[in-house]
Amino acid sequence: KGQSSSSNSGNSELEKTSSHQSSSLWQFLFPFLSWDCLASEKHVSKIGQIVVPLLLLGNIAMFLVSNTGKIASIVANVDLAGTKLDLTLIEFSLADTTKDMWIAKTYALSIL
Repeated sequence: KGQSSSSNSGNSELEKTSSHQSSSLWQFLFPFLSWDCLASEKHVSKIGQIVVPLLLLGNIAMFLVSNTGKIASIVANVDLAGTKLDLTLIEFSLADTTKDMWIAKTYALSIL
């Protein structure tokens, strides 16, 4: 019985290695990555291997842009003797507000 269990575990190891040896687009594009991931599975279509990571990267990019860009600004339109000036008094962004809260030692609010 001890020999049959070791042969079964050997077969399962063989099945695991053979399932990961199949060439996928993910492994072709990134041969230096050696970890197991869903995109390297043979069940995942080629479109899924490309579209899902691109959607994730796009989502991260939109998150960063929306949270670091200007949210609001206060502009004074001044007319001095026919000369028009647009003075930007202050600009707000979520990143700056979070940094200001951290400097003010309101850590609970800045982490939220």
